[in-house]
Amino acid sequence: MFQKLSIGCVILLLLLIGIQMLTQAVPSWLLQLILWVTIIVFIYYIFDKKRKNKR
Repeated sequence: MFQKLSIGCVILLLLLIGIQMLTQAVPSWLLQLILWVTIIVFIYYIFDKKRKNKR
């Protein structure tokens, strides 16, 4: 679940960065918010994966 969420966040972030580069229409706070959510979800996914491997 978190892997799909992380991939979705990365794709959304890349799309918004592309739109930002072309039109300057995306607010920087939105890019920062999605970046932080992506980082948090990815870190949680890594720790969850390590925890499952220990079992």
